[in-house]
Amino acid sequence: MKISKNYLAGILIFFSMGIMAQSATPPKDAKGATARVLAALNLGPEFAATEGRILKLQFTTYAPGSASQIHSHKDKPEVVYMVSGKVIEHQGDVARVYGPGESFIANKDTKHWMENSFQEPAVLMVATITPQ
Repeated sequence: MKISKNYLAGILIFFSMGIMAQSATPPKDAKGATARVLAALNLGPEFAATEGRILKLQFTTYAPGSASQIHSHKDKPEVVYMVSGKVIEHQGDVARVYGPGESFIANKDTKHWMENSFQEPAVLMVATITPQ
């Protein structure tokens, strides 16, 4: 059986992007993730439209075997930068692995959960806007 070069290239690109279809089940309870707030800024005095909101910068660490519960980012947008280790972000039936130097966002339409099924801790730098 002969496999075309385009078919192989497509498979390689798909997996090199770290995207995989999965039917993983989110945990009922979060376990093993910790957050350390580095700085917080009350946005109300900065911009009238942001009254009641805080901009936070934090390190979030997922220990090996840890996971978050499924959650929404409606009214809580985030920008995430992977400092070290790897995490898997699950959105519906799609899972994506993020590693050091990569970043991603969670906006008003994001409903996801995270897990670290790897052998080393995953450290994320997270900038988020949350209600006070």
